Amino acid sequence: MRSFKLILCIITCSFLLCSCKAVTVTSADELLKNSWVAENKSLLKAELSFNIRENSAKFTIEDQNGEEFSVNGVFAVDSKNLYITSSKLAKTYEFSYKVYKDRLLLTYNGSELTFYAKEKEP
Repeated sequence: MRSFKLILCIITCSFLLCSCKAVTVTSADELLKNSWVAENKSLLKAELSFNIRENSAKFTIEDQNGEEFSVNGVFAVDSKNLYITSSKLAKTYEFSYKVYKDRLLLTYNGSELTFYAKEKEP
């Protein structure tokens, strides 16, 4: 009877331990789950969004005069960098990034912008 209880206890513990699953969220996951907006009071507005199904990204920046620069294309992302390849401009843009929950620091050629997660529409 004692050995039966011990075996039952071991089997129960095995099931409990095997059913536990660790969920790892990477910085790339955090980056891709949101659309991002930045607005500087005097200089510019910027937006970064992703379409996961089409593997496309759009980065748009507009200055105070209303002039707009936009990069649309396929993207790749790793733990530190975001790459957007524009077929229209035949160029790949490399951005480094750091995600802090609902805030994104995006750097391109030494210039850094702070983005905030865009409110999801219902």
